This record gives sequence, C-alpha cells and structure tokens, in this order.
Amino acid sequence: MILLPVIQPTFIGMKGQTIVPVEAGAYCLSSPSTTFNEKKDPRRKFRFYLDFPEGAVRNDVSLPAERIFFDLDCWVEGDEQFIKAREKWTENEKELK
Repeated sequence: MILLPVIQPTFIGMKGQTIVPVEAGAYCLSSPSTTFNEKKDPRRKFRFYLDFPEGAVRNDVSLPAERIFFDLDCWVEGDEQFIKAREKWTENEKELK
C-alpha cells in the first residue's frame, strides 16, 4: 500500500529552518502472530518505508539520502490488550495532574 507524506518535515538548526524532502513510501500491517508457547499475540507489526532523497544533517545526527525502513508494534483498537493499555494510560495521566 502506498504511504504519502502529508507534510515535509522540518527542523531548526544553525542555518535556521531546514526542510527535509521526503517522498512516498509503502506500508503493510501484519496479522497477529502465535508465539512459541502457543498463546495468541495480539500485537501487529506496522512496517513502512519512506524515501529521503537528500538526507539531512543536524548537529551530530545524520539521515542518509536513501530509503529508511521503520518497524513497530501496534494494537488494533477494541482489542482486549489495547483496552487495558488505554485504561492504564488514563490512570497514569490522572496521577500526573
């Protein structure tokens, strides 16, 4: 599936505001997997890539001019684990106020 950037990312550096060109990429969302102990793992993998044709440099961090891949865990809203995590998040927010 195609992943289109909504905005061009920016950062503020020694030269002022710098725009980091980013081009369309693609993504996929995997189905839940079964772990070695045969329990259903509700997490899904959200994998995507974006192309950064010019790269970027800020201080001691550099983003190469190439395709960058991302891989993260996510949960589907309505899933039992997701509901528990949201409840815990709400509790923590209340405690911080």
